[in-house]
Amino acid sequence: METITLERKKVYDPFLRIIHAWNGLAILLLIITGFFKKYLPKIIEHKVGFLVKLHVYIGIGLCVGLTLRIIWAMIGPSSARFLDLWHPRAWWKAVSQRKLDHYERFGHDVYSSFAYLAVYGLLLAQCTIGLILGPFRFDAFTHALPIEFLKEVHLAINYVLLLFVVVHVSMLIVHEKRQQAPLAQSMISGFQYKKK
Repeated sequence: METITLERKKVYDPFLRIIHAWNGLAILLLIITGFFKKYLPKIIEHKVGFLVKLHVYIGIGLCVGLTLRIIWAMIGPSSARFLDLWHPRAWWKAVSQRKLDHYERFGHDVYSSFAYLAVYGLLLAQCTIGLILGPFRFDAFTHALPIEFLKEVHLAINYVLLLFVVVHVSMLIVHEKRQQAPLAQSMISGFQYKKK
């Protein structure tokens, strides 16, 4: 049996881990409440008003969490910053050569980081649309906006985010098996491991 030696490093700070947990929980709760509101209105018709309010409050919580994450990405430690997610040369090389090089590093994965940046963009759009459809929906402001179109975009982004959550968790499992190192726990303990 092969012995594997791992190097351990504290990478993710407590504030980043709390924001990650906050935003992840908010996204899951928004997906669940949105699903019940959209697809089970007859079954839960007496609770629809409550679900709408809950969805709006959780959405505001996500907006706060996303704002904190963006601020932390500008002033936090190096592993929390947007620069740790920005690897355009590696992305271009992967696309142009149709080959994924392996980057052994601490911090966010070079290729996954592109998806994370895209998700932040989608979350910004989702928060903006959600605020327009929810608490900031004033007739004087929104009468000129295509509300039904915004609802459809909001729903479509919801499906993309749901797909991201499934792929994100699946890839954590795949990477743990492939690298034979604990990966998912890094957002709990802050420690990342890599082979020496």
